[in-house]
Amino acid sequence: MSQPQSIPTRFWAAVACLAIGMLFMSPAAGFLCYLVSSILAAWSACGVSKMKRLAALVLLGVALLLALGSYPGFQSEMQRYRARGVEKSGR
Repeated sequence: MSQPQSIPTRFWAAVACLAIGMLFMSPAAGFLCYLVSSILAAWSACGVSKMKRLAALVLLGVALLLALGSYPGFQSEMQRYRARGVEKSGR
């Protein structure tokens, strides 16, 4: 089980990951940051008071919505990346 003192740290780390994900121009990097943010937000929602849980769940919802919105860009970027790898390998 985690320490209760680390819950605010996880919450603010989730907020920071969310903000950093919005700054990236790469859909893959943003998608990864949103996923990390959602994991941290879900983790910080466990075992806290009602208001803190509500804030963490709102953050989780925002992170998941942003991740879902950036997934098509992530998928197309990864397809281009794989195509470049096949092209450079000579297959």
